Amino acid sequence: MPDIGIKIYKIRLFDGNHRGVKFTTKGDGSLVQAHLKHCLGRNVLYRNSLKKRTYRSELLPDGSDFFHGNIQYGIYGIASNIARGAITDADEISEGENELEVVERDVDDLEEIPIYFQCYFPPNSKNGYIAFQTYQTRSCAGLVLGHLVGEFNRAYELQELKMTASKVMLSGEHDPVVRDAPVKELTLIRNKMKADPFDAYIADHVEEIKLKMTIAAAGRGRSLGRYIGYFNSYQSQKDDILIYDGIEFEKAVALVDLGRNKRRKVNLIGYDSSAGSVEISDLIEYDEREFPIIETMTPVFRESIGDIALRLENP
Repeated sequence: MPDIGIKIYKIRLFDGNHRGVKFTTKGDGSLVQAHLKHCLGRNVLYRNSLKKRTYRSELLPDGSDFFHGNIQYGIYGIASNIARGAITDADEISEGENELEVVERDVDDLEEIPIYFQCYFPPNSKNGYIAFQTYQTRSCAGLVLGHLVGEFNRAYELQELKMTASKVMLSGEHDPVVRDAPVKELTLIRNKMKADPFDAYIADHVEEIKLKMTIAAAGRGRSLGRYIGYFNSYQSQKDDILIYDGIEFEKAVALVDLGRNKRRKVNLIGYDSSAGSVEISDLIEYDEREFPIIETMTPVFRESIGDIALRLENP
């Protein structure tokens, strides 16, 4: 099962005096939604030649108070071979049976994966929201938002209107469902570390290792909300690395229990773009290619965006 998560971004619109504009159905407040629907509904390939990335998107039928769609996120610029039939255990292969079909991938060939997105604009609010599905370590948010924001600001430069998009930290600090859930375990991760202190545990000497330290909660455990202050006390500043027992950790992940045997990983601190995302792999269903089924993601996205919107509107 692939790792699937949600990243939520807050959208704002400002006028020439740097004042926030409320999102409405008419006037300047309607321009952002119209712009997003136009760009995301064209199914036209957009290419960023510097990053060697592409995307094309299409809209799905509108929900009750949101619009959504599917993005085909593409990667090119790397020549490679695709070997079909390669993933087979060696002890299950008889002599002569391990035949591979090799397909050559050229530098101009696209590798595309589907990414779901959802947009929600609370009525008469200065905050709008767009959420993107993540697929393992991949997210199209930077590429898509860079294009959408840039195109809007160029189009309305003469009207002195400016659109912005900023990442909302969807974590235990903001999500009340996750915050109050019991913590089953905490994992601290250091991506690269000198192996000298651990030579006694390593058969073959290596220069660097990836260190993971897992802390299992005893008994019923504590709620994630109680751990947030604990982690912050080990950070010199917000979103900084965490130091525990003299070791600098770059990532902290909490496994929380949501009941009915459902557990969710919450990224508290991240050394990459995973910080601020919530894994929903066990809350959705998958098709035969192990891609998430959109119908199962839609309510999870809407609920998560709604929780964030309520907290930001009523801090």
